[in-house]
Order: sequence, then structure tokens, then C-alpha cells
Amino acid sequence: MVDEIDAFEMMKKLVKKVGAGTLTPELKDKLKACVPDSKVVMGRAKRGLYAGRHIQYGNRVSEDGGNKSRRCWKPNVQEKRLFSYIFNRHIKVKVTTHSGAKIR
Repeated sequence: MVDEIDAFEMMKKLVKKVGAGTLTPELKDKLKACVPDSKVVMGRAKRGLYAGRHIQYGNRVSEDGGNKSRRCWKPNVQEKRLFSYIFNRHIKVKVTTHSGAKIR
């Protein structure tokens, strides 16, 4: 695939950003083990980052008579592009506005 780059290039870019002089050989070996072989979108990116937010249920109360009818509140979910330094590209993630504020 065109999007895939090998682990060596990804490791080279990571070392370049961190700084080659600050990494010990043991740490480089550990990083090589952590870096994936290809760019893969993880399952969490498909589901989204909701920060504990979920659908809530309650009553809609009329102003005049106090009549109640059931309703639900859904979390404010937006689709954002977040940059991943490991994959070296943007990833589209479903994020609530609450968790989006925490990421920035």
C-alpha cells in the first residue's frame, strides 16, 4: 500500500524528533519493539474518545402545567483530525467536546 511505510523509516523519524544523542542503545531497542510495522488505525479511533460521557435520560417538563414527557440527552460528539507522531499522519477520531478540550 501507498500509506504504509516500513518500521525503519518510522523509527528514523522518531529518533530525529527526540534527538539521537539523548537515546541509549537499550532505549532504541525498546522503541523498535513498540513501533508498529505499518500504519494501522486502532479500534479506539473507530469508537471514539467520549471521556465518560454517555446518553442520559430524563423528563422534559412543560413550563405551564409541569407535565412530564421522557427525553434523552446525547453527548456532543464531533469528528476531529488529530496528529499522531507514531503514525506520522492525521487520524480522524470521534471526540466529545469535553475530551477535545482535554487533548488540546
